Amino acid sequence: MAVPGDISGRQNRQGIASGPMAVLLLLAILAPLAAVLAFAMADTGGLWAHLRATLLQTYVVNSLLLVSGVVAVAAALGVGLAWLVTTHDFPGRRLLEYALILPLAMPAYILAYAWTDMLQVTGPVQELLRQMTGWSVRDYWFPEIRSLGGAIFVLSLGLFPYLYLLARAAFTEQSASATEAARTLGLSHLAAFRRVALPMARPAIAAGAILVGMETLADFGAVKYFELEVFTTGIYRAWFATGNPAAAAQLASLMLACVLLAVILERASRQGRRFAPVTGARRRPARTELQGTRAIAATLACSMPVLLGFFVPATALGAMAIDAGDVIDINRLQALALNTFMLGILAAMLLVVVAMAMAMLLGRRDSRLRQLARVAELGYATPGIVVAIGLLVVAGTLDAQLRTLGILGSTGTGLLFSGSIAVLLYACLVRFFAVAYGPLDAAWLQMGTRYADPARTLGHRPASIFRRVDLPLLRGSMAAVMALVFVEVVKELPATMILRPFNFDTLATEAFQLATTERLDLAAVPALAIAAVGLVPVVLLCLGLERADARLSGAGVQAR
Repeated sequence: MAVPGDISGRQNRQGIASGPMAVLLLLAILAPLAAVLAFAMADTGGLWAHLRATLLQTYVVNSLLLVSGVVAVAAALGVGLAWLVTTHDFPGRRLLEYALILPLAMPAYILAYAWTDMLQVTGPVQELLRQMTGWSVRDYWFPEIRSLGGAIFVLSLGLFPYLYLLARAAFTEQSASATEAARTLGLSHLAAFRRVALPMARPAIAAGAILVGMETLADFGAVKYFELEVFTTGIYRAWFATGNPAAAAQLASLMLACVLLAVILERASRQGRRFAPVTGARRRPARTELQGTRAIAATLACSMPVLLGFFVPATALGAMAIDAGDVIDINRLQALALNTFMLGILAAMLLVVVAMAMAMLLGRRDSRLRQLARVAELGYATPGIVVAIGLLVVAGTLDAQLRTLGILGSTGTGLLFSGSIAVLLYACLVRFFAVAYGPLDAAWLQMGTRYADPARTLGHRPASIFRRVDLPLLRGSMAAVMALVFVEVVKELPATMILRPFNFDTLATEAFQLATTERLDLAAVPALAIAAVGLVPVVLLCLGLERADARLSGAGVQAR
């Protein structure tokens, strides 16, 4: 890996070269998004006019309803439960406080498969209902899971932990002085929450709500399985069903504009505002012990999202996998696991190298380039299907240029980049750059030059300093980033499904293909494997929260 001439940033002898290199790297990461915007100007042959007259309004309305519903339900669950576990004590609170993060291990499309199997006409829930009542199928009404309401249900279960984590952190870090003062003025627990704690946590809650909204807007697997007319399914249909990439690019551009607006609103909501005390020692609020029916209600309130969002779907998938045990192709499953593992490892290694190189190229000085690097993190907020469309445009353009030059004249397909593993890795780089760059850049800045400077005085060159000093110190952060990226790649569906090479399936694409053909029993095995992999960062997050809580409790004791 290339290392800047002066790691400390005080005498960056390669500053002239590192700046353009960093800019080129950033432009490469942003190229697919720029390609979507540029290709949107192409002629659609009248399809865009047809979409505007027929389906565009449906896409917009359904997307708005879906995002609004999911954000509302996730906010009610996440904020309410965060307040409950941070300010009250009840049976099982300590375990449930961390168990509420478990639904993060279940991607929304896997929740959709599991709940569809349980709630459909032939599922166990309706069968039990008919057995208990003696009704036939035509004697009762049952809500349809494959609907807009069903999508709001499964997406809310899978995404509310984002809001829960941010709200919990905000409530935990608040000083007890404000709420205690409100209580001495006669406010009840609920009034103090509504008039004091909630406004102080508003920036974190707003950031979490926008994150949930963007994740909802970007979802493809669940909404495609439920056959909803939203932006992501419209983009997929415009490209692959009608064969009109320009129309798909125009829909993707409109969707990207919505994402940019959400990012701008999130940034604006945090500027120039203070909602927390800046002086005095912060003491964690004393928990109110609940008893009787209130304690039971609190335990049930915290248990239900964990049961519905993790344990019940996992149990349903396990039962389906057992029923399909005799027809599961073990060789096929091993090939899927190998492809998934290979893609995840290659993407994780690529992202760690690129993110570390970017952090070192930008040095440790506060510069405009460092601010520009934040723009490249926009890829994480961009739906995977939009990234895939942009890369198809880029890869197709490159292949066309190579054919024009005669370089691909002797190949059978006339394609070199399109449908290759390189394009899929490129998509992972664009999509998850923020996941790798943020933690590694923070670790690089925090490490400083206190270890590199003595090595330099001993005559070591920059490459030797990086290999013998910096790399061992950053090894833990790099391993954590690789684990996070690996899990994100394993769970990613739209980009992998669209850009994967021919006859290259992963656990995610196999589960989606089997589920869309109503073979849910066979889809259960790869779905369970994805959920098991997703448990890794959840467990790490729980351990990190436990350590942070221990430090905060110790600080609170010292303050008192």
